[in-house]
Amino acid sequence: MKSFETSGMFVQEMILVAFFLLILVEIRLLCVQHSRKRKVEVMAVNFLLLSVTYGILTDLLSDYLAIWEGKNKLLHIAAGWPAGILFFLIFADTGYLICRIRREDEKYKKELSVYSIKQTLDHLKCGICFCDGIGQIVLCNEKMYQLGYMLTGENLQSYLLLKEALEAKQYSNGISKVGKKKNLYYFPNGTVWDFRQEKLEDPSLQGYIQVLALDVTNLYFNSEKIQKSNEELIRLNKEIRKMYECIDDQIREEETLAMKIRIHDSFGRSLLAVRQLLEEEAEPEKMKGQLKTIRQTAQILLGNMEEVQDENKESITEKAEKLGITVFVTGSMPEEEYQKLLIDQAIMECMTNCARHAGGTRVFVKITNNKVLCKVQITNNGKKPAEGSQEGGGLTSLRKTVEREGGKMQVIFSPEFELILLLSHEKDREIKSSEEVPVKILNR
Repeated sequence: MKSFETSGMFVQEMILVAFFLLILVEIRLLCVQHSRKRKVEVMAVNFLLLSVTYGILTDLLSDYLAIWEGKNKLLHIAAGWPAGILFFLIFADTGYLICRIRREDEKYKKELSVYSIKQTLDHLKCGICFCDGIGQIVLCNEKMYQLGYMLTGENLQSYLLLKEALEAKQYSNGISKVGKKKNLYYFPNGTVWDFRQEKLEDPSLQGYIQVLALDVTNLYFNSEKIQKSNEELIRLNKEIRKMYECIDDQIREEETLAMKIRIHDSFGRSLLAVRQLLEEEAEPEKMKGQLKTIRQTAQILLGNMEEVQDENKESITEKAEKLGITVFVTGSMPEEEYQKLLIDQAIMECMTNCARHAGGTRVFVKITNNKVLCKVQITNNGKKPAEGSQEGGGLTSLRKTVEREGGKMQVIFSPEFELILLLSHEKDREIKSSEEVPVKILNR
């Protein structure tokens, strides 16, 4: 095997260049380790390797010059080494340096540094930017640079440029402000970003400003869908309420029609009974009951109670059970038929309102009779009416009916709901009372 001395010029120069490059890499590695404050032991090994490499290079270089100057005597022993050994040293040193550089790079990536912070910020899906007191950008990630370029049309250089773009009233590049908030921006790529600016409160960072851009695309469009759904629900709710009102009116009309039919039938039967008594020339005492029924029925047919609902015991029971309402009655019903009809209608209306609006389960009826009038007070155990509550269609219809019969009606909404009826007697009668008993059917 040829030695360095006997090798050709190309081999000699290649060996010298390789050792020179190894020295440069070793010097660079030592500088990096020193700047990063590595252990002294590690740096000492690298320095020793550098010294050996440098010594070999200087020996070879001096002998190389001596050979080409024509001197036969070599000054150093390294020139007599085989070229294969020198190449082996070069490859071994190269492998060692590669391992040390990889370890240094891996260790550096795990340490907190300016590079690692910037790299971490660039991986964020949001845009973030830090500026000093004079508006110069200190740290900014790639996403904020992209958004800044889309807003300003140029590379982001200062906070003032970004601030002017955010406060602009109009944009010509397809960007627009959306939503009720002033800091929401719609971009041409279909995304919505929320820009937030705040001053850092740490005393060591006084004057620094943080600008944050959050991707709220899904949140914005979902909120828009929810808002539209709410508007649609409000519209449907109004339509349902109108439908319920129409249903109430229709039911009331059907019940009124059924009541009128029953009254006509009763009136017709009474007339037939009177006619038979007249034909049989019966005594007047026998016709007294029939005449009383005809007189009361005639008052209703002549228009005194056009909208009164003549509900019987079974209909009140069915509606109370259907609504889940229990009626408590204190006092006794008056004898006059028209008063019974009005009280029944008032109780029915109060049961409906208690279940539908107040959410109650009990209706309390207090009836007080004297020689002049009958007083009816109706309350419930439901929630208190809302402030500003007014009479609905059912109570208004009941009021008209009561007033047509010469009675008075008062509705109190505060502090709790109470309906008061004052009905005049057709003739004086004794006042009867009874203890309060929970019933489903109003005792007449």
